[in-house]
Amino acid sequence: MLQIRNKIIVIGSPGSGKSTFARKLRDMTGLPLFYLDMLFHNPDRTTADRDVFDGRLKEILDRDRWIIDGNYIRTLPLRLEAAEQVFFFDLPTAECLKGAQSRIGTKREDLPWVETEFDADFRQYIIDFPEAQLPIIKDLLDGIKDTKDIVVFKSREEADRYLEMNGYEYVTLRERPDLEDAAAEWFHSKWGVPKEAYLECMDAYLNGSTGLGWFLALCGGSIAGGLGVIENDFHDRKDLTPNVCAVYTEEEHRGRGIAGKLLNMAVEDLRSKGISPVYLVTDHTGFYERYGWE
Repeated sequence: MLQIRNKIIVIGSPGSGKSTFARKLRDMTGLPLFYLDMLFHNPDRTTADRDVFDGRLKEILDRDRWIIDGNYIRTLPLRLEAAEQVFFFDLPTAECLKGAQSRIGTKREDLPWVETEFDADFRQYIIDFPEAQLPIIKDLLDGIKDTKDIVVFKSREEADRYLEMNGYEYVTLRERPDLEDAAAEWFHSKWGVPKEAYLECMDAYLNGSTGLGWFLALCGGSIAGGLGVIENDFHDRKDLTPNVCAVYTEEEHRGRGIAGKLLNMAVEDLRSKGISPVYLVTDHTGFYERYGWE
C-alpha cells in the first residue's frame, strides 16, 4: 500500500525522471504539484528576484498539501524541514543526460517555454551535478533520515515499480465489470443500503440504459474508495439531478486525495456525455469545497 504523505518533495538531477514521477504521483494522489522552475523562470526567459521566488515558495509551503519538484539548493533545507516525505532520484549522469536530451522540442508543464536545443551550460550543470550538488543533498538527507520518510531511486524503473506496486488505479465500473458484485457488496457494507439496490443501478450503467456511472479506486486489487452517480440520492429535491452518492474512502487510505480524484473523474466523465452540472446533497461542510464544489 502506498504510504503517501501530504507534503512531498521530489529532488535529483535534471533528466533523472523526477518531474515525470512527480506528475504520476500527482495524478495518483490528487495532491497539487508545484515546479520550482515555474516559480523561478518567467515566460520571457527572465528569472524571478530572490524575494519574489521566496515569497512564491512560502505561499506553497504554508498550504496543507503539496508536491514540490526541483532542487534549488539554497532553499532545500527550508523545504526539507516542511516536507513529510522525500523522493530522491540518484541516477548515473549518463542516464540524466540522455533523459534531458530526449525532451528537447517537447512542450512541458514544468517549464514556461519549449527547449529547442540542449543548452551547453545546462548540459555542463548535469555533468557537474554529482560533485557540485549531490554531496550537499546527501548530507542534508542524512541529517533528517531519522525523522523524515526518504525514498531513494537508483533508476527510473525502480520509480515505476514503486508506483505500480504501491499506487492506486482509478477505474469506471464499465472498465471493470467483473467488480460489479464486489462493488455492490462494498458500498452496501459502508452505507447499509441493500446490495440489490446498488446492483440495479450498476446493471443499468453496464447495459447502457444510463450514462450515470460508478467509479472506483483500487489498491492491490481491493477497493480503496468509490462513489456513484444516480438520479436522486434519497432526498426530496427532485429538481437537483443527477446526484453524486455513496462517497467513501477506506480509513487507511484517507488523506491521499482519493475522494477528490474520484469526484473529478465523475464530473469529467459526465461532462463528456453532455451531463452538467452534477449535484451533491450532504450534511458535510468544508470537505467537498476543497475540491471545488459549491
